Amino acid sequence: MMLNCTNCGGEVPIIEESEFVRCGFCGVDLYVEIERTVTHSYLDFEIEEKDCLAYLKKRLAEMELAGEVSVHHLEPRYFTYWCFEKAECKGAMVCAEPVPMQDMAKMDIPPGKPKVLGKERGEQYAHGNGRDTRKKMDQALAEYFSDKGLETTGDISAKLLETPIYLIEYKYQGNPYEAVVDGITGNIHADRWPPSNEGRKNRVLGGTALVVGGVFLLESVVVPSLLMTLLAYGFTTAVAYHYIMRKLKKMGW
Repeated sequence: MMLNCTNCGGEVPIIEESEFVRCGFCGVDLYVEIERTVTHSYLDFEIEEKDCLAYLKKRLAEMELAGEVSVHHLEPRYFTYWCFEKAECKGAMVCAEPVPMQDMAKMDIPPGKPKVLGKERGEQYAHGNGRDTRKKMDQALAEYFSDKGLETTGDISAKLLETPIYLIEYKYQGNPYEAVVDGITGNIHADRWPPSNEGRKNRVLGGTALVVGGVFLLESVVVPSLLMTLLAYGFTTAVAYHYIMRKLKKMGW
């Protein structure tokens, strides 16, 4: 049985029970379905390994987590999605392998021009891990379009898209965590984040404010002159400021 390459149009023989075939004319890898062939493409890394820690620290800072961070393991790899196109929904990506982080399960098509996977890229990341069967692919597609309120009937094109990611293991204030860094945008995906100190910070600020308010009230009654009262207010404020800064520093702020 022969099929036409979706990249160059050349005839490619199908090997029985094989999910992938390689075009002998242009070197493109093609995923084989009974009804159609699917182009296998990839996106290049835009984020370098040395920048991953900076993106992680930026994300933690957005969560107001300013403690010590150290990376213990960083692994670049490609994660594979089924990429679908439909008129009512410009792009959908559905996982073609188990996700390392749950919020990666449904993503929009990332920026960048996909390159067809072939000889020029070699086999370093080819084919990813644990491809979905046709049944699982159709189930994933049906679930995605159902969430969007669309029907899966009609003209839908599909391709396998390898997207670059970094698997990162890091420690925050001595505790281990895992995350995924998007190799194109630098976005961070994680199922578990370090606990926020927001509640503790609010308690420190609120408690200090109540104490300072009480001291101000006492000073306004006890201190005999306005000038002395203002000086007492200034001293109390300075003491409260240094107390708050010391407490926040201990919490990693």
